[in-house]
Amino acid sequence: SSFEGKMVDLNCRVPVVMTHRFLGPMIERGRGGIIFVSSMAAYQPTPWMATYGATKAFDLLFAEALWAEVKPRGVEVLALCPGKVDTGFQAIAGSETMPTVGSKVSAADVVATGLASLGKKPSVVPGLMSKLLIGSQRLAPRSFVAATALRVNAPVKPK
Repeated sequence: SSFEGKMVDLNCRVPVVMTHRFLGPMIERGRGGIIFVSSMAAYQPTPWMATYGATKAFDLLFAEALWAEVKPRGVEVLALCPGKVDTGFQAIAGSETMPTVGSKVSAADVVATGLASLGKKPSVVPGLMSKLLIGSQRLAPRSFVAATALRVNAPVKPK
């Protein structure tokens, strides 16, 4: 299977399968929590990383729909949508040459934000600059956002 196919499996199929496995018992108990790791990329077109952005948009919308469905039944769901986090992911994903857009946050801050937000809202973007960037994109025409993302996300050549 292709790299993109594996990404779709990991970021879309696995969360659905795992949710179907564990959500039922949580509902039966009347309590539980699920945090989906989405991305800031879920809120915008992501030229040069189209498959990644689309899979993270799936995670965001899946989580937000589940949040509405199961909150009355005692189960909390959150889509955690960080921007760039210093974890080594970029090197594995081949995106280490991508520019940092929004806030660069630590893994510990992402975890703390996720745990603090679970039960309070359907999704959260850690980092003030990242929140502002995502909010401002909602005011701009989609064509402008996509064209800007194409320029901003263009891979830079290592020096």
